[in-house]
Amino acid sequence: MAPYPLSEHMAAFVEKTLSFNSTDSSLTGLRQVYSEMCRAFTPPCPAGLEVVDFQLAGVAVRSWQPPVTPPTNG
Repeated sequence: MAPYPLSEHMAAFVEKTLSFNSTDSSLTGLRQVYSEMCRAFTPPCPAGLEVVDFQLAGVAVRSWQPPVTPPTNG
């Protein structure tokens, strides 16, 4: 089977993903490496973004609110 040609961006993604490996094959070790990979791919939050965690009817909720200027006319 011939390899599927990847775009430059997809090849870079695969290469970066493969760079996260561990000699620790335990569940804890694999989770740690996966968490490191996720942090590496997660962009920083935009400046001023308000993030609030709370419970709604017993369900954990995370609210993301971008910075906005309230309208002057209410």
